[in-house]
Amino acid sequence: MTFTSSSSLGHLFNSSSASFRSHSVNSKSEILSKKLNNKHKPLLSYYKLTTRNISRRKPCSSFQVVGSNRPLKVNVTSSPPHDESIPNEIVTDSFKDQWRDNMILYSTAANALADLDKVCLSVAVIPLAASLGWNSVTVGWIHSAFFCGFTIMQIPSGILAEKFGGQNTLVVGVCLWSAGTFLAPVCSSVLPIFLVSRVLVGIGEGFAPTSLTDVIARWVPDRDRTSAAAQIFTGQNYGNVLGLLLTPVILTYCGGPAGVFYIFGAIGLLWCVVWRMQWKGSSAPREPVNPREYVVEGEENSPPWGNFLRSKGVWAVIAAHFADNWAKFALTAWLPTYFTKGFGIPLSASSMLALVPPLLGILVAGAAGRMATQQIQAGQNVTQVRRRFMTLALLLPAGCLACACVLHLPALNSRLASLLAIAATIASIGLARFCVASLYCLHADMSHKHSAPLLGITNTAGALAGVISSPVVGFLYSKTGSWSMSLFLPTIVVYLIGAAVFLSFVDARPHNFDAKPGEPIILPLPPSA
Repeated sequence: MTFTSSSSLGHLFNSSSASFRSHSVNSKSEILSKKLNNKHKPLLSYYKLTTRNISRRKPCSSFQVVGSNRPLKVNVTSSPPHDESIPNEIVTDSFKDQWRDNMILYSTAANALADLDKVCLSVAVIPLAASLGWNSVTVGWIHSAFFCGFTIMQIPSGILAEKFGGQNTLVVGVCLWSAGTFLAPVCSSVLPIFLVSRVLVGIGEGFAPTSLTDVIARWVPDRDRTSAAAQIFTGQNYGNVLGLLLTPVILTYCGGPAGVFYIFGAIGLLWCVVWRMQWKGSSAPREPVNPREYVVEGEENSPPWGNFLRSKGVWAVIAAHFADNWAKFALTAWLPTYFTKGFGIPLSASSMLALVPPLLGILVAGAAGRMATQQIQAGQNVTQVRRRFMTLALLLPAGCLACACVLHLPALNSRLASLLAIAATIASIGLARFCVASLYCLHADMSHKHSAPLLGITNTAGALAGVISSPVVGFLYSKTGSWSMSLFLPTIVVYLIGAAVFLSFVDARPHNFDAKPGEPIILPLPPSA
């Protein structure tokens, strides 16, 4: 199998290649032909070549190689290859798949690091508070400082991710929160400076959800989006487990609280180096999977906030995100206290029990990602798939919490009822991870281009739920002394309202949020969909 000559290639140009400079095409095709024939000729029998144009974000042309039934796409960029051993023009399907797998793995690690740095403080703050004389109010302010930084950064980080690319804003976020974690021991002696360091960690972690959503939208094909989102956002569970397991060990054997912050901060900074190497490698693609959707010459590139808020589908995701985060933050914050005060379980044992929900969440998220991917690849309607899995994520936990309420009735006061109530509460947290096959995919389903600012909007609602839920539970418990009235029933109500709004308005069809007044926002699906 050989390339045709450069003159023959000219006859194979289609209409979309008219913008190419002919002398560039000829010279580049000759160079490429020599490279392929001399060194990489065996690859031509089964590899596709990627396409890149001289002018970025424009359509590219494909050519038919003589003697082959497979289309060959030729790179005609004028930039030299990064690695002469494998020309930059040759990025095979297998190379792209391997690069994408690595990218998803490192993205999962970033999410794990984000939760690792949150969990490490919740454990390390106990000896730190004892040594510095902090009371519970001060510790509460330290936790709030993180959420303040995290909440205010959601929408700005979405705008930045859309403009500069999630792969670039993510590394900025990891650098910020790792630096804030690394500097914590130095700042801890002066409380206001320590609070600033926690705000810095919150700001850095505020980049993670929007940046990762943008990365998924740009660099993962639609067919693989669900499984990629499930794996990446399950990193939160991995971070929870690792944080709860490693932090006590580091506190004991590696220098106390200072060792915890230094080690976890250094790991984050090392991740930044590895991430940049991933994107600078010779196999890294130079264009997103849908490059023309991101920047259109002559168009206003700022997010269309008005169209976002006029979309019923966006409000459906806001409601689901609020409900999911209300339950997650309320149950996570109060679970150890619930175990200790409700059942007399020692604090050490309750800490071990706290490992069970994230471990269950890892299993549920993995299964949900695989099942949703299979259903979509089998041709099922994407909106129906997203509706199905979000329904499971909202109603199954609500059912578990309802069972816990019943098991707390005085008539059922027994050891078996107590064990079942604990199991139902833990199951509610794990089953909520069905959301990774819906909630964290819908932003990219509706718009590749605006997925990051969309997540910024919905995650702001989710962060506000986290800020509100824990104090509300504390207030209600102080008034009623009942876990059913303070923790379970309010969470069930929020779940049911979120499910009702979501099921009424969710729509995963592509949205044209850049539509002018009078133009439809929801785009028709292609005939094959």
